[in-house]
Amino acid sequence: MIEHDRALELGAAALDAALAPDEAADLATHLETCPSCPAVIEAIRADARAIGELPAFPVDAAVRD
Repeated sequence: MIEHDRALELGAAALDAALAPDEAADLATHLETCPSCPAVIEAIRADARAIGELPAFPVDAAVRD
């Protein structure tokens, strides 16, 4: 079984890309048995959704370069 830090790391990584099958299984097993990690990972997902809903602003070319 993986530790909390690894579970949180995998939960965050899953926001950006699919986990390897063994990592996804390890995370799922941990989340089934851990009383705190599911809420923390859901909070990370909620933050990511909120960030994704922020409006985009044009950036001046001088700033981009």
